[in-house]
Amino acid sequence: MPQMSPMMWNMLFLYFNLLMLLMMICHYFIKFNYPGNNKIALFKPSYSWKW
Repeated sequence: MPQMSPMMWNMLFLYFNLLMLLMMICHYFIKFNYPGNNKIALFKPSYSWKW
């Protein structure tokens, strides 16, 4: 396995953190619209998100 530069490790760590943050936002703050979901989002936006 080749040695990776510290800059690349920092970029991977930053990307992983952004991915976790996005998943957390999707899980807690966006109301999903698939059938059978009756959960209420924590801070429900006044508009519906289009992905």
